[in-house]
Amino acid sequence: MLGSARAQRSGAQRASPAITWSNTLVIDAAEARSACVKPGPSHWITGVTPGPITVIRYFSPGAGGRIAWRDFVPSPLAHPHCYSICYVLCLDGGGYVPFARLASRATLFELLGDSLYIEPRERLEQVFRDLVDDLWADPDRIPESAAVLSTIKRLLTELFPPGRTLSIMERQKISERAVKAIYIHSHMDEENFDVARVMKCPVGVPQEDGGNIPTCSYNVIYRERDARFADTKMLHRMTVTRPAHLKEPV
Repeated sequence: MLGSARAQRSGAQRASPAITWSNTLVIDAAEARSACVKPGPSHWITGVTPGPITVIRYFSPGAGGRIAWRDFVPSPLAHPHCYSICYVLCLDGGGYVPFARLASRATLFELLGDSLYIEPRERLEQVFRDLVDDLWADPDRIPESAAVLSTIKRLLTELFPPGRTLSIMERQKISERAVKAIYIHSHMDEENFDVARVMKCPVGVPQEDGGNIPTCSYNVIYRERDARFADTKMLHRMTVTRPAHLKEPV
C-alpha cells in the first residue's frame, strides 16, 4: 500500500462523516434500502485512497459501536479490497442487529455469491428458518434474541397476510423497511491502480458497442477521453493541478 500510516488515517477520517450519515439516513429511514460509502481518490492530498479495511476501523465509533469490522464481509464477486458489505435487521421498537451476528459470516458471504445484493430465494428462506430455530433454542446467544424473533414474526405476518397474496413489489417495500445494507466501495486511482482488482470488477460502464469497461479502468484511463462527459475547462484544470510525476509525456 502506498503512503504512510498517518496518511491512511487521514484519508479514513475524512470518510467518517459519510459513515455517520449512512448510519443516520439509511438505518433510520424506512424508504432507504442501502448506503454505499465510497472513499474517493485522495492521492493528491494523502498519497492513498482509503480501502475498506481502513474505513471499517472508523465505522464502529461512527455507528455508536453497534457495528464492528466483524459485521462486514467482502463481495464474492469482486476483489476483497473493493467491496465490504454489512446487512442489518432493524428491530421493532428501535435498534438493529448485523446479519453476521444472526448467521455466520460464511453464510452471508455465500448469500452474496451471485449478486451484489442479497436476493430473496429458497436459500435465504432456509437461512432465516435456521436462525429462528437457533435463537429459539439458545436465546442467550445474542442479547437481542427476543427482539429479533418478535421482529421476524411481525414481518412474516405482514409479508404473508391471511386471505391475501401480496405482489413481489409490496413484499419488497415491507422488507426494505426492516433490512438495510451498508456497502464500502473503494475506488482505485492512478496511485493504487491494480490490474488484479480490475480483472474481478463486477461493475462496468456500458459502451455503445454493447461492451463494459470496469469502473475503475474507466475512471482512471477513459473518462477524460470520453466525449460524452469531457469538459474542456475540467480537463484543463486537471492538467494544471496534476502532480508532475503523473503527467503524460508531451
